[in-house]
Amino acid sequence: MLISVFKKVTISKVFLLFIFFSYSSKALSQVKNSCDTNIRSLSNLKIPKGVTIALFCSDTSKFIYTSTYTLKSEDEEKIKLFAEENAKAWMKNLAQDFNADNEGWLLDNGYHIVDRDYLNEILKEQKLSVSGFVSPQSAIKLGELIGASHILITKLTINRYIIDEKPPHFKSHTHCEFYYKLIDTKTGQVINIYNNFCDREEQH
Repeated sequence: MLISVFKKVTISKVFLLFIFFSYSSKALSQVKNSCDTNIRSLSNLKIPKGVTIALFCSDTSKFIYTSTYTLKSEDEEKIKLFAEENAKAWMKNLAQDFNADNEGWLLDNGYHIVDRDYLNEILKEQKLSVSGFVSPQSAIKLGELIGASHILITKLTINRYIIDEKPPHFKSHTHCEFYYKLIDTKTGQVINIYNNFCDREEQH
């Protein structure tokens, strides 16, 4: 009898998690909309009109799952893994939208973007890397090689927290941080940095 009840609870729990993450596409849209101002905050960088930009987009994400509902350790691990896989796919979609929005905003506002494949090829040939920190010398050299007057580095950091309460109650919290750095390749100097964030918490 106890085994039967336990199996029923476990199946019910997995089913509820499935419903919750099936809902993730809607949640993704809601978070994306709430972050829209941040994603499109490139205007705050005051980039000179019509310039050619080497755009570098990156993202990092972290998923944290907490359960207040007691299950056997092996079942808890399976559910945590299931939740993590779905959350990672969710965060990947958000990051892809962020990168696409960056490119779209620049193109829509009259900027020229260096072709990504060409940019990666030059970086590989010259053994250069671009991350959050770029030395003035590297920035100047890269600008000369690819014909870009500016380098724009963008980064999205996503922290996704899932708190699994007693079914059918689930709580999610998403924290997104947006980072933009604009570099002048003529001088190699950073001319502007912009940071912003948004949070969204939902009860399911």
